[in-house]
Amino acid sequence: MEATAAEGPRSLRRADLAIALAAASLAVALNVGYVYRDLGLVHSPDAILEGDHHRYLSLASGPVGEPGDDRAREAPFCWRILVPWLVARAAAAGARPEPTFYAVSLLGLTVFLAALFLHGRQRGLTTGVSLLGVSVAALLPGGVRWYVYQYPMPDPLCLALVGLAVVAIEARRDAWLIPIGMAALASRESYLLVIPYHFLHRLQRGSLREALRAALLYNALPLAVFLGIRLSIEAVNSHRPLEIAQDIARFRWRRLWVNQAYFTTVGSLGVLLPALLALPARLIRALPRELAGASLVLGAYASLLLANNTDRLLMYALPALVPAAMAQLAELGRRTRVPLAAAGPVLLAVQAYHYDQTLYFQKLGASIFQPANLGVTYAVGALWLALQASRIASRGIRPRR
Repeated sequence: MEATAAEGPRSLRRADLAIALAAASLAVALNVGYVYRDLGLVHSPDAILEGDHHRYLSLASGPVGEPGDDRAREAPFCWRILVPWLVARAAAAGARPEPTFYAVSLLGLTVFLAALFLHGRQRGLTTGVSLLGVSVAALLPGGVRWYVYQYPMPDPLCLALVGLAVVAIEARRDAWLIPIGMAALASRESYLLVIPYHFLHRLQRGSLREALRAALLYNALPLAVFLGIRLSIEAVNSHRPLEIAQDIARFRWRRLWVNQAYFTTVGSLGVLLPALLALPARLIRALPRELAGASLVLGAYASLLLANNTDRLLMYALPALVPAAMAQLAELGRRTRVPLAAAGPVLLAVQAYHYDQTLYFQKLGASIFQPANLGVTYAVGALWLALQASRIASRGIRPRR
């Protein structure tokens, strides 16, 4: 991808924000159009062949901690109160719950994609490569499309706040983490992944003492909110993470070769995998310098032991995975002198195929029982082989500076 090599760490400009919001809005609109073709715009919650969203609709129907449906009193759902509370406040002003959930989800998804673009620019990726990263992320079925489909969920807001937190950390605006973290941990516990990311990011740029001080100073109030919600809202079920992890591990092991090996790799991450592995040696060399990003990815994978969803949970790793994968492609393009105009459409074509082949409304419980797709596996594997062939063929070619 000629002329797409990283520019080095940089500060954001107003133009970056404008491009980020425009690209993210367009990507979300295209996903809305895709789902509209099958289900309409603000489709009925009963058309969603999943179950969790009914809990959040129930949470929004009554006072905080007092939902109308006993299923919404179960942990951890009963503690994810921010989005249902916002919907309830809008309902008190006369708005219907479903359109409000829909609007909150679309706004969260737009901010999340915009944050991915901004973080790519912070990491030194060019505008073209950052846009390619956002486009790939928008075509991962477990991200934008899923929450246009199952829209009464807290994840879009939490994803947006995770993305903004990563941008704030990279910009050394740690004070922003206090309101971001408080809102995020009132939305969903997945934001906890940001805390080790923040600590390791500071550790690799300063002393252990400074990193510990920053972690305590800027995460104390968010953690107080997190604990306060759990102490003040009593769940009707016992929530034992170790027992849950054992049950989920057994579930995933039993289905390892049915769909788990596929769903935890290619099925969820699509072309990000071959892009990330385009230059394996370079990736290995970079790991010691990227402990913060690695912690976010490992944390997202560890969360698979606490829930039986897969692709939705791995979306929390995208702030680390997307810029890392795009940086690998940028470097490969520099070495091979393949222009972005040629490589980008190929990457997007394979990802679009993956997107279209992945079931969502067509299968009951698709977020858990997504079938392995050999066509997608072959397409993504062929892409990786093509990247390796270009890498090998480029040996002896002087990289473009």
